[in-house]
Amino acid sequence: CFRLPFYVVGFLCLVVTMVVFFRFGNVQAKEGDKSAPISSVLTYKRMLSLIAIALNGTIVATLDPTLSNKLFGPPFEYDADKVGLLFTVSSVLYIVTSMPVGWMMDKSASYGPQLKSKVCKITQALGFFMLAVCFTLLGPWKVGAASLDRLCNNVPSVWIAMMFKGMGSAGNNAGYPDIAIGISESDGMRQATLAGLWNAAYAIGWAAGPLLGGMMYGGFGFAT
Repeated sequence: CFRLPFYVVGFLCLVVTMVVFFRFGNVQAKEGDKSAPISSVLTYKRMLSLIAIALNGTIVATLDPTLSNKLFGPPFEYDADKVGLLFTVSSVLYIVTSMPVGWMMDKSASYGPQLKSKVCKITQALGFFMLAVCFTLLGPWKVGAASLDRLCNNVPSVWIAMMFKGMGSAGNNAGYPDIAIGISESDGMRQATLAGLWNAAYAIGWAAGPLLGGMMYGGFGFAT
């Protein structure tokens, strides 16, 4: 009976894959379209934005292999179900926050590229700030002899922290609209190159995050 949900999820993934394949599988470059190498879109500003995108993924992914080790022990004594629920709450907050972020990106586009760029960067900066709040609340947090364990290393603070994690991750959704500024929507080849760079940057961040998190946890744990 415990295997049934996994079969259902697997079947749904297969259905979605087939729909995407048949619905979008015939999308091809138009005849006469020229390829758009990375050099044609990669400017200094876009490179900085891609680094920020990768960094967001790295920060978020450091918790994947480490947070459960913290929560399995005292004072939390969580089991696998509670840890999974905690990450689910974070994912739900990510989805909910992504909708207004997308709306802001669309709205800012009507006021010109300069304002849109500022809105994108402010949104990403707020995302990083929320991630900083997340890690502060996870604790333990100490400065010299001062300790905020009672404030930042307890059950309520962990749940609030993971909510901030979800919202902070959504700030990264402003990354692609930012790097796409100045590229015509009708220029499908350059848009495709940018999309590939965005996905590559985020994937690199997500790949580096667990490795970095595991190394830091092995060396320091959650102590400061």
